[in-house]
Amino acid sequence: MKFVVDRNAEADRLKAEADELTAKAKADAEATLAKAKTEASEILATAKAQAQDTSARSQAEADERHRRLEEELAALREEAEARLQELQADTQAVWSERDQMLEGIRAMANDLGDIAKSSVATSPARRTGERRGRRGESRRAHSGRGGRAHFGRAGGSSARKLVRIGARRLGGSPGRQ
Repeated sequence: MKFVVDRNAEADRLKAEADELTAKAKADAEATLAKAKTEASEILATAKAQAQDTSARSQAEADERHRRLEEELAALREEAEARLQELQADTQAVWSERDQMLEGIRAMANDLGDIAKSSVATSPARRTGERRGRRGESRRAHSGRGGRAHFGRAGGSSARKLVRIGARRLGGSPGRQ
């Protein structure tokens, strides 16, 4: 019986030792788990703080970029509007100058018509042609220029007169031609 009692005592001792090792392992595991949870919480809090900081900086940079872009856009818009006004003013000036030139051309055409009428009416060739016309001859037949009458100095005088009138209409000084 001694043998059976020794075995029971040995089994009890082993059981107590196993319970102690299990308790110690459980305590170690709980301590390790608590430490891991604490470290994970610290890492998570640090990561969250860094993410918030990065997000705040990114938002501040985005806001600054947006503000600068709005300023640049406003400056470009003002520049474009100023350029548009310049172009409109230039266009108006060109149209005004065009109208003045057309008016001058019309006046010059009227003056040329008047000069041509007065030149034809006062030209010696016309008077001579009229006299010869009564006798059956025509100045054109004797002009020697393919049917065109030659007015001689009267034509040159009319040309100089036209140049002076044209120069006056265009705002220049004709000089002596």
